[in-house]
Amino acid sequence: DLVEVNGTQQLQTGAAVLGGFLTAPEPLPAPEPLLPLVNCSTSPPILVVSALLRERFSVWARQVVQILHMNPGAIKLADEEQYSISLHSLGGEGVVDEHSPGLYLTGDNADIDMFANFSGLVLRGTFLVQVHLPDQPQLQEIINVTIGLNNLTLDMQVYMKKGVMTSTDVADILHSPRCLIHCATPTTDPSNQSIAVKNLAASLRPVLGMTAWGPLEQDISAAVNTIVSSLYKSYFPFVNKLLNGGLGIARDPLNKALWKIFDRMEPCTKADLLLGISPTVIEGIFVAAFVVTGLGIVAGAAAQLIKGGKRNSEEEGSAEARQPRVATHEDGSLASEPFVPWFLKVFYPFALLAITLFFIYADIDLGATVSLRMQAGDETSVIGPLFGFSLVGTAYHSWTSGAHLICILTLGASGIWPLVKLTMLAFAWMAPSKVLSHRRRGWMLHFLDIGGKYSFLDSWFVVVTLSAFALEWQVVGEAAMKVETTPLRAFYIFFAATALSLVMGHIASESHIHAAKHRHRLSSISKPDAVAAAHADCSQTQNSMGESEPGSAAPRPTTSTASHGSEESDSSDSTEWVASEASDGSHADLSPLCNFGASWKSRIALPAALAASMVLVLASVGVVSFSFELSGIFVDFLLGGNVNDPYSLASIGLAVTTGRKGSVGLMVLEIVYIFLAIVLPVLSLILLLALWLLPMKLRTQEALLRVCYLCESWTSFDVAVLVVVIGALEFGQLSDFLIYKGDMAGPCLFIKNFTSD
Repeated sequence: DLVEVNGTQQLQTGAAVLGGFLTAPEPLPAPEPLLPLVNCSTSPPILVVSALLRERFSVWARQVVQILHMNPGAIKLADEEQYSISLHSLGGEGVVDEHSPGLYLTGDNADIDMFANFSGLVLRGTFLVQVHLPDQPQLQEIINVTIGLNNLTLDMQVYMKKGVMTSTDVADILHSPRCLIHCATPTTDPSNQSIAVKNLAASLRPVLGMTAWGPLEQDISAAVNTIVSSLYKSYFPFVNKLLNGGLGIARDPLNKALWKIFDRMEPCTKADLLLGISPTVIEGIFVAAFVVTGLGIVAGAAAQLIKGGKRNSEEEGSAEARQPRVATHEDGSLASEPFVPWFLKVFYPFALLAITLFFIYADIDLGATVSLRMQAGDETSVIGPLFGFSLVGTAYHSWTSGAHLICILTLGASGIWPLVKLTMLAFAWMAPSKVLSHRRRGWMLHFLDIGGKYSFLDSWFVVVTLSAFALEWQVVGEAAMKVETTPLRAFYIFFAATALSLVMGHIASESHIHAAKHRHRLSSISKPDAVAAAHADCSQTQNSMGESEPGSAAPRPTTSTASHGSEESDSSDSTEWVASEASDGSHADLSPLCNFGASWKSRIALPAALAASMVLVLASVGVVSFSFELSGIFVDFLLGGNVNDPYSLASIGLAVTTGRKGSVGLMVLEIVYIFLAIVLPVLSLILLLALWLLPMKLRTQEALLRVCYLCESWTSFDVAVLVVVIGALEFGQLSDFLIYKGDMAGPCLFIKNFTSD
């Protein structure tokens, strides 16, 4: 009786337990959506990933991939008075077949379905079994169960609001995965049903194994495996249904466990792409620059109206009142020169301050981003930014990654140097001659003109990244995916500020040269004549700064720096300027500069050197200077192998608008890069060669020499070469840091775990 009663009772209990496993679970109720949702059946990311899996998944042939991995903690599958069964982990893996994709992803409204069919596909679970018998110690055992599968189906309910990938930066999601959960939590009522497992099912193959620890447990496991194996073969449909019933029972506990995991995640925090700098502060600096510009225009216009009107009224008065002050060598600053218009006198410092604010804004704001563009049919989704670049951020990441040369040159040439240059320009414009002599001011302005172009260093780095982060995959007529770099407003502001700083330097240089000519002229004539000459000069230069008097030849400096450094009042300089003034530009002056060479060797060596430089520049712009190699499992999966793209100085610029012909900003950037880095250097050499060999009037020679000087101030061939050299040496280190230690580290580790590679 005891055996009969107890045996019957245990069998009834087992039947009740198995009955629950054999009963199909109720369908998951559809929650009430509160916002417009993403339609997964037309979502470009879902369609692109689906097309990628169909076309490229066989690249992982003969590799073990992990398609399911959950560690939800203790999920109670059965909890009775005498026993309990808990699921601690659940995972699935298999070997990719080289002739079949093996993994499919589809979308249907708010559902995402995944179907896996691999060779050797198995489902592994870790269970904790506890038995509670009266007056007996608790029996507890951890059992690992391995089940062979033909396929595995996972149906997820994902309610995501529209525009989730554009309203929430991917950098935020990578930095804090809970940001992605926040994109779904306000979309349904109740909120914990926005992300849920709707169905988890499997189709078995005759593989079933159970393992446990300990000598006795292993023996028992072996005996059970033998018995179960025979039962498994005989009752295969029953076991199959039993397994799917168990997966159905586990659905609700799995969903609860998922949300417990979500709740334990760190709060959603924005990825610090701006290194802790408030966006409000950044925008405030940008607005302040325009405010300063507007104030400068108003103040300059008012000064021109008031002071200019006063000068006009004086000219209408007595002859004594009309006599202008004669500038002397001990006189005031460059801004106080009588030929400088009052508008420029006042506006120039405001302009320097505004450009300084533009530089500061561009340095701390994001200058460019790397995004992922997915297109399926007529629908396009931009996911990003994956990376964000600012000058301060680039310097920080470069130093952290060990690319110290990139950090030092980027921060120095594009961060510190522009601000130093503008400060020196302000000093040269306003400092009196007692503080800054005319000769030193000339050399300072010459140095600023020549060195200003190195502020383009960071701009050309962005041009290089436009090529470096270009990766594209496309299925004709179905789906496409592209990684692209997009310059933002801060980049264009930085580029414009660099150009404006060069222009401001040229204005100061031309004013300085005109002041030097005017000073030498006055020092060579008597005081009464000087007053008359100054009056005539002032009246002619108020509206046309820098023009010489009609009929007179311009001075003839022997080099491009002579006009900057030859304004001291010694007799030799005065004689030179007087002799130049006396020249009338007649045919007697029509002689090439080469006639004034020290020897026949120098007359030949200079044009030969210029011609050789021209040939070398033209040859170097088309020669492969460096190459970008893209490698790794993602590139293998996407493109079938490593990608090695060679680049030259010319192809870097031509690659800027590849695939994005409609972007006006990128088209302008491409044209400016080609002109400054390739066309202008060649043009500068041609002009120098013409200046040396062709007979010209003195005035023409001086004008052409000045044009060559200006060309040299803008020529960026050497800057582009410097960027290429630095990039070839250290760009790889920076890229490795961004991928493996930056915000992309999480996805990269996920792919590594997914492929067990």
